[in-house]
Amino acid sequence: MNNPTLKSCMQHYPALHPDSTDPAVQQAAISLRAVLVRHCLADHAALKNLYSDMYFIHR
Repeated sequence: MNNPTLKSCMQHYPALHPDSTDPAVQQAAISLRAVLVRHCLADHAALKNLYSDMYFIHR
């Protein structure tokens, strides 16, 4: 994994370890983490584009 943004997002949202042995609960925990990491990546990309636009405008 060479993507520092992905590493950062995954560290920000660590794996959820539910105490349940129910596979549905475990799958929900995995799905929730995946959604949170994807949102983190999207937010990072949006901020990067915003900073790029601001640099271009103020240049």
